[in-house]
Amino acid sequence: MIYFILYVLFVIICFINEWYILGSSLIILPIGFLISVIISAPKDEKKRLEQQKLEEELKAKQEEDLNTRIIPAYNQSRNDLINKYGNPVKSFILEKYNINKEIIAFEESKRI
Repeated sequence: MIYFILYVLFVIICFINEWYILGSSLIILPIGFLISVIISAPKDEKKRLEQQKLEEELKAKQEEDLNTRIIPAYNQSRNDLINKYGNPVKSFILEKYNINKEIIAFEESKRI
């Protein structure tokens, strides 16, 4: 609020000292900026809604890819290891659904 009061005082001082160009530009430029912000606001809203819709479609596509391709391949790889080395004693998952980023300790075969 204090900055606005200082701004108004500065504009008044400009007109008192007959600096009409500076005073006029200090009035016209903020008004023009406000008008441009008001005009561009609906466009930004449309763009935001469009971006949100694209994100939802991408999320649905990734979920479908995860359910149809990644999880079955992960389960198959994990089952192959369990069939080969026996049941795991400990399992540390560093990255979800990535068998290469998982530490599995098998006690029966003394393998990690």
